[in-house]
Amino acid sequence: MQDLFLRGLAFHRQGSLQEAQALYLQILQQTPRHADALHQLGVLRRQQGRYGEAVALLRQAIDAKPGEAVYYSNLGKIKAHYPNWDI
Repeated sequence: MQDLFLRGLAFHRQGSLQEAQALYLQILQQTPRHADALHQLGVLRRQQGRYGEAVALLRQAIDAKPGEAVYYSNLGKIKAHYPNWDI
């Protein structure tokens, strides 16, 4: 599972969002509460401008692994752009 995640992350960092998305979704089919895949898919959704989905995924990641500060940080980035949105 970690190998799939690292491959997805590499695609994501290269800007190959479709390939990254496919791997994150494959991980989540097998492990629906995989916090890092939820987080990265949330980041990817934010990059696509799909903010509602991004927020939902980031909240799921936080629920699965509440100690990860970067998850909150990425949720905060959305809040910074939409200060009136109740996140």
